[in-house]
Amino acid sequence: MRKWTILTVCTLAFTILGTLVTPLALAEEKNLGKHSQDEIRKACNAAGGDLLGVSDSGSYGCEVGDKGTMILCNKNQQCTGYTSARTHSDHNKILNSLKLKVKSTTLKADTK
Repeated sequence: MRKWTILTVCTLAFTILGTLVTPLALAEEKNLGKHSQDEIRKACNAAGGDLLGVSDSGSYGCEVGDKGTMILCNKNQQCTGYTSARTHSDHNKILNSLKLKVKSTTLKADTK
């Protein structure tokens, strides 16, 4: 029961964040490449950020409030970074706040 409650709270928070807060408080978005849930969780904890949990659709993310950065990733591990509206959006600032590096999103051709 407790697990269901935590998942529900995380899903609700993710939904509210995505629909209300993001358009108002965050500036330009930047593609940050692929990052796994585990990678985001470890980086978020190391940076002192707040994990946003995993939504029903498989999305996950992290917010580092004191640095004004947030990362949201979809179920395919494609991550997008956001900075607060009061600063210029800079993907390096977002990545540096979690000590992550940009990963290539280029798909390799199937070589059969």
